Amino acid sequence: MAKNCKQRDIGVWLWKNDAAHKLIVEQYFKPEILQISRSKNNVSFLGSYGSNISHISEKDFEINQIFNTINNSIANISFTHLNLTSSAKKSRATILHYGQQYCNGDSLTVRVETFNYLGQRKTYGGDFLTARIYSTGLGAAASGRVEDFNNGSYNIHFILSWEGNVKISIVLYHPSEGVSALWRARNAGYKNIIFIGKFLYKSQEIETFCGFNLESQEDKCVYADKRDGEFFYCIKPPNVPCEALISMRSQNPNHSYLTTSEKSIINRGNTYHIHCRSNIGVEIPIGPESIAVTKCQRNITDVKPKCRIGMPMPYPSGYFLNNVWHSNFCNLSSYEPLSQINECLAGKLIYLMGDSTLRQWIEYFQKHMKKG
Repeated sequence: MAKNCKQRDIGVWLWKNDAAHKLIVEQYFKPEILQISRSKNNVSFLGSYGSNISHISEKDFEINQIFNTINNSIANISFTHLNLTSSAKKSRATILHYGQQYCNGDSLTVRVETFNYLGQRKTYGGDFLTARIYSTGLGAAASGRVEDFNNGSYNIHFILSWEGNVKISIVLYHPSEGVSALWRARNAGYKNIIFIGKFLYKSQEIETFCGFNLESQEDKCVYADKRDGEFFYCIKPPNVPCEALISMRSQNPNHSYLTTSEKSIINRGNTYHIHCRSNIGVEIPIGPESIAVTKCQRNITDVKPKCRIGMPMPYPSGYFLNNVWHSNFCNLSSYEPLSQINECLAGKLIYLMGDSTLRQWIEYFQKHMKKG
């Protein structure tokens, strides 16, 4: 029931029901900041009315499609005992069509057969495998493409992109049972990370709990992303406007959605205890462990186009050689020496958004690039 509607402002009253108020917010509001005030028996929302309701529905539909695609690619496995999960040491990897000579540019395929800790053949896929070829002395490495046959067998496809002694590494990072458990736990709730927001108002700093789903009955501020329809909540400090939020930090509580038995699948082990084995990132035995790659006499006439934003990328898309990235499908521009990078970026404003991996670039730019 609406009241005091002026232009695009609207107030909505409803009974105190978290599921109901979330539905109302998602369907009818798209403000930058949405202030919530509570009384004993109802919840009041005050904010700007969002006219682009269909945009939210389309975005939710798109997100659901992505999650369904991921969900369908992850084996839904009921975990019973650790000994029945995939074991890297019991599994084996072999080079298909092993030959005496390999040339730069050749393809290499490795077959992986997985077994559990009892030595029994696995009959389903879904294991999280990472694969790479590398030559440490050459500063060279490349990833492999994993093909899952969903029956316990995998093919790993590599492209041999440099000459020399090339080693092969295939790692079972998580068994399929662990992947299934982690995916279930990931979707179980929001209690794995605690967010703490800092408000600054009239020279006073106040910290409150924040998150995507706060169970507290206290007044809350809601921060909305207009583009994606995402909502983030903070406990509202008394007599402090929601706009006074200035920073956010996070921490990991002692909480897990995994059961005790599921935790045993992702045990990192104890390096000081010989009987405590690690189940994360264990190498799968392969024979032979390396191959010799030569240049061979071949006429390579393939001319690669210049790299540009939006180009479709194969996988693997490239490789490192002499610690420099080389693309498999396009020609990258070289900006050495460093002065050329500064010249290219002069007068440009760069936005870098991402996780801790991208932070390495942020720190590199701050350390090496000229400010201007």
